[in-house]
Amino acid sequence: MIPRALYQMARAVGYGGPAILTIATHPDGSRYAGWPVGCIRLDHLLLEVLGDPADGTYRIAPDGRLTPGVGNYPADTVVRRILPYLEQARTPVEASPWIRQVSAKIRHQLIGTPDGRYTIADLAQWEAWADAADGVPWQLDGGPHRPLVWAPADDPSGRATAMLTTIYAPTDPAPPAPEALDVAR
Repeated sequence: MIPRALYQMARAVGYGGPAILTIATHPDGSRYAGWPVGCIRLDHLLLEVLGDPADGTYRIAPDGRLTPGVGNYPADTVVRRILPYLEQARTPVEASPWIRQVSAKIRHQLIGTPDGRYTIADLAQWEAWADAADGVPWQLDGGPHRPLVWAPADDPSGRATAMLTTIYAPTDPAPPAPEALDVAR
């Protein structure tokens, strides 16, 4: 992964606000960037480019320059609340052709599973994670509102490399009516 991809992820989480991320260390020593909506494993080369930062919250510039930042999602929270999702059972998914415009800044991506179920993700976040994460997308088992993870296609039970939460919908997500479509891919 390149620093620009990590910056794009932080921007997608901030909806145009400051690009903030939290660096956290898994108990096994792996390093992750985390947000309230997900995480991604950082490889050794990227960590070197970032200056091998200590666990904590940072602002990230487009070139990967980190400066101390202010955030309310500390490293221990990433380790305790986000990283455990990377170990859970999952089902393969793929983006559907449907994107829904929610507001001027927010669009949703509908994502389907082989059994015909759907889930919803923020489009900017989905695109940022899909561009940066290693592996293919999966959804954690247990229903349409479970998080998405990225893991190797040939290793569905190994630790995932990234996680992104889905958007809660009061009913099971389904393809929108044709008049609600924003873009068909």
